[in-house]
Amino acid sequence: MLESAIQSIPYVGSSIATLYFGKKEKKRFERLESFYSKLNEELEKVKKSISKLENHNLDELVSLIEEINEKVENERTELKIKYYKNLFTKSLIHPVKDCFNERKYFVDLISSLTQVHINILAILYQTSDFVNQFYLIKSGIDKDLVKGFTQQLDNSGLINSQLDSIGFSNTGGTFNQRISLTELGKRFYYFCIQD
Repeated sequence: MLESAIQSIPYVGSSIATLYFGKKEKKRFERLESFYSKLNEELEKVKKSISKLENHNLDELVSLIEEINEKVENERTELKIKYYKNLFTKSLIHPVKDCFNERKYFVDLISSLTQVHINILAILYQTSDFVNQFYLIKSGIDKDLVKGFTQQLDNSGLINSQLDSIGFSNTGGTFNQRISLTELGKRFYYFCIQD
């Protein structure tokens, strides 16, 4: 539909459509080709740890692979493609059986999270206790971003938050939270972010 709309542009539409869609498909193919090349290198390193196929729910495994393929085809960020590779690899090591919904959720989370989200998760992963939000600000993350991104991570179930303090001034009030990774957040970090 989009291709025919572009083709309808007078004089140059057909050429533009051919260029755009040809290049787009080529990039998608190259992303998948590169992904599987790097995946094969990684799997060679961990081949003794890979679970036997009969330990997996094969329908769920195939569905997960399809989901990852679709995301990789459209992803432009190398770092996120690496996260999909990590998830694929660790899903072969830890069988996809009765955990498909969680792994599918991880696929979707990778595409929706930014590098700031990942940085926050990395800081929290390195600590075993609650961290004050101000610690994240001191780590170089803008305070307004910390508020917004920690709320998004909390809503996604990756972190817990507790009210730490409330402050009042002439210009308004502020509240500070203490945050930590949930068990889901730890699994997400392990499966997707951690090498």
